[in-house]
Amino acid sequence: MHQSLMPCFPAVIAALLPTVIRNSLNEGVTVMAKVKSIEKKIWDVEGFDVHILHPDGRDVRGRMQGLPNYSKYERAAKNEITVADWRETRFKSVYPGFNVEVLDGDGEVVHGGTRLGSVRDSYDED
Repeated sequence: MHQSLMPCFPAVIAALLPTVIRNSLNEGVTVMAKVKSIEKKIWDVEGFDVHILHPDGRDVRGRMQGLPNYSKYERAAKNEITVADWRETRFKSVYPGFNVEVLDGDGEVVHGGTRLGSVRDSYDED
């Protein structure tokens, strides 16, 4: 590189960085997130709470970082599918190697055979 360009090279990179990041995000580059924000995003999309777990069943701490965001899905899964189906088709497709517990409106873990509509309805009960 020409010596006269060396001093301004970092400034050029700094000026272009926001555009590169924005273009990368629009082109499907995975953004890493904290577990706590992933659980919130699942609530926002799916309408129920979850706890993300290590394969051995230990709770993944909410501040753990480095997992992809739950941005693959923008709409909730159909009410007719079961928790087990959602876990296998949606959750594990984004987070292979992790497990998840789906919680009802009382914060209780629901059985895999429970339909998502029933889980969502449990949040509406008083």
